[in-house]
Amino acid sequence: MAQERLRVSEAIRGIGYAALLVWVNAYICREMFVRYTPRMNSMQGFWIAMSRLAGAGWLRSQWWRYWDCGSPVEFIYSPLVPAMSAWTAAVRGIPHADAFQTVSGFVYWVGPVTLFVMAWLLTRAPGHAFAAALLYSLTAPSQLIVPDARFSIQHLWDARRLYLATVWDETPHLAALAILPLVILFLSLAIRARRPVYYAAATLAIVLCSLSSDFGPILTAMASLCLLFVLRPAGCGPEPAGG
Repeated sequence: MAQERLRVSEAIRGIGYAALLVWVNAYICREMFVRYTPRMNSMQGFWIAMSRLAGAGWLRSQWWRYWDCGSPVEFIYSPLVPAMSAWTAAVRGIPHADAFQTVSGFVYWVGPVTLFVMAWLLTRAPGHAFAAALLYSLTAPSQLIVPDARFSIQHLWDARRLYLATVWDETPHLAALAILPLVILFLSLAIRARRPVYYAAATLAIVLCSLSSDFGPILTAMASLCLLFVLRPAGCGPEPAGG
């Protein structure tokens, strides 16, 4: 990976591509910012209840008495999405259900952007990175591998992420996926360059990924293991072919 500084022209292209990805994805999920859509047949009510009832539990341990015979609030679930919903409700003065929906919309559009940033900075090919992020935004390859219904090539164009965010209860898990590219980016830079700023950034990304979802630490461990096999620290000889 090239370590030279970004050229102004490349930086402008990258910012333009990122802005376009924000527009495309925000347009797709635009109603999440203006209309109430949470489904109470999913676990969205679970996240909304956490954001409304946790109170001071975001800052100190307290007892959660509302289900499962009670437990410490930190054991209920990963707190990032409910905490962001509580903060959004407090700042905007809106119901917690609407705040959760706003956070879901934010998570929806930020995922392709972080994927683009990771691919761009690791490959220094903003055009190809944009194409990959746009493909991620507009297609659902998982429906060709593990389809919900009968296999059909047309399911490649399903709005699968939107369905998961609005009908089911996947916002915390989508948040972990949105942060994962930053984990990979900063871990890669930390391994290769060994600079304190990259160590700090990687640590912060790992913390946020872990706070997003119970699957966050698993995603981080899988990514870290892969990176250890394909990257070498600076000054430790040539990287494996294709590195």
